[in-house]
Amino acid sequence: MTIRHFVVGLAVVMAGVLISVPAVAQDQQTVQPAAFTGSLTIGASLESGSTNLDGFQIEFSGQTPYSSGAFVIGGQYKYGRTRPEGTTSHIEVANRLELSGGIDHSFGDVPLLMFRSRFTTDEVQQIEYRFEQQIGFGAKLEDGRVQARIVPGLAFLNQDKNVLAEFGFDVYYGMFQDLTVKLTDTWSFDERFYFRRDFSDSEDYVIESKVSLTGKITQVIGIQVSFEHNHENLLALDEVSRYQKFSAGLQISF
Repeated sequence: MTIRHFVVGLAVVMAGVLISVPAVAQDQQTVQPAAFTGSLTIGASLESGSTNLDGFQIEFSGQTPYSSGAFVIGGQYKYGRTRPEGTTSHIEVANRLELSGGIDHSFGDVPLLMFRSRFTTDEVQQIEYRFEQQIGFGAKLEDGRVQARIVPGLAFLNQDKNVLAEFGFDVYYGMFQDLTVKLTDTWSFDERFYFRRDFSDSEDYVIESKVSLTGKITQVIGIQVSFEHNHENLLALDEVSRYQKFSAGLQISF
């Protein structure tokens, strides 16, 4: 990842958020001022013995509500390295940046329109860049302490992951799903799943999933443990398709 990739990715994500504004322009006359809320989570993973591994993860998310939905932003950076026993050099096992922004627009209690702009770069998996535009229409279900969303949709990608057949523009179909359960006043469980497959190549598909358990220490500070599983089926030669990570960290809400 270079500074150029970071700047370009951030610009694309912010442009996507701005483009989404006209989609909710009809609501602007009734918008009430709302505060921005979000969270920042910093986690780490350590191993020693036959394999010495250390890594960290930084993830943030936030939203600003409007009358019928919310503007949302998010991102994460993951880094990890390992040093096999008996050697002196480290090997990178993770170096990935993701940024996103968009809207969640509700049409009543259940129908939901989801719009996202995403940027991804991953040095280890040789994804030089991926600009992704997602749009989906689905349902939001709420019942007391439980909220679930299921949103099928399309994704338009422009990418370079060092696979000649997949270079450039592609259209994918897929589904986003997430679940939040407030277990107690201090503990909550979150799960999310995102699947997409290339219309023109059934072997090119991506699965992203994560589960996490978060407990509040105060209104601002909490702890989180999470497990993440990603699978990108079509990558450059000799690159590992699967990525799994368990981490524990500190979460700051604002």
